[in-house]
Amino acid sequence: MKKLVLLASVAALAACNQKPAEEAAPATDASATATTALAMEIDGKPMAGTFEIASSDGKRTMTQTVNDDGTVVSVEGDKTTKGTWTSTGPGHFCITNEGETDASCYTETIGADGTMTSTNDKDPADSWTVKRVESAS
Repeated sequence: MKKLVLLASVAALAACNQKPAEEAAPATDASATATTALAMEIDGKPMAGTFEIASSDGKRTMTQTVNDDGTVVSVEGDKTTKGTWTSTGPGHFCITNEGETDASCYTETIGADGTMTSTNDKDPADSWTVKRVESAS
């Protein structure tokens, strides 16, 4: 409960620097706090969208769909993984895949071409190149 209150407080403060509330997608229920409905990606667009992701070594690629409701679907080859996500603000993304108990959190940077680099907070060797394919409508 404390974690939810803290995340909601951080998100509310972050919302002060974002678009006016009437332009933001409304939360569908109390659990869909600003951490999802108002979350912004480091590229200045809503966190929700579809992304092409490649591991830094180039051995793994996937398509990831991040939804406004806090869910995420990752497709790597013929394997589909569902999970949930949160964000404490632009440049930070946490994902918990089904079957996992702990979230994996990533700090993001953006290049001049709009390509993002997402690096695991606990394991800097776990780094991904992220390209936005589509923003959520």
